[in-house]
Amino acid sequence: MKKVTFFIGALLIIASLLLMTISTSFFSIQWQNIGQIVGIYWPSIFMLPIAIILHIIHFSKVDSNGDILIGAGFLLIASFFFQISMLYNIWGYMWPGTLLAIAFGMFEAMLLGKDKSKLIIPASILSLLSLIFFASTIGKLLDQFDARYIVAIPLLLVGVAIIIMGIYSSRKKRF
Repeated sequence: MKKVTFFIGALLIIASLLLMTISTSFFSIQWQNIGQIVGIYWPSIFMLPIAIILHIIHFSKVDSNGDILIGAGFLLIASFFFQISMLYNIWGYMWPGTLLAIAFGMFEAMLLGKDKSKLIIPASILSLLSLIFFASTIGKLLDQFDARYIVAIPLLLVGVAIIIMGIYSSRKKRF
């Protein structure tokens, strides 16, 4: 059953990447120029498969303490931010995603690894810095956005943080 779930998840990831590229220059690329294709899709070609392999290694119990999850989480989230930046050429706005990717890897190792409670402080600091830098870089675009997003996005982030902390605290109580 786990292989079927993994296969469905991989198909959904591939489908979402294809859907994201429909509105970009995906269909205007000449398929004979493989260098241009690799140049645009390198995060999905190189980083995403490595992240998935590292997660498989952890969940197959080869890596029992969860150290590999820091790198796996970083590669997973960084590949998302890098791919969006490559497709829409918005590196100037998405660079704080690198800090958020490192923090995500630390949070993932803390939640799924063994005795990683020491990672909460650096992961929280990196998350906070990332959100501050995202706010400052995206603050330049606030004139183009509707005001409801300014309120909705922080509420979404706080909700996700509460859920993550709730999962972590309930996990601590069980052990």
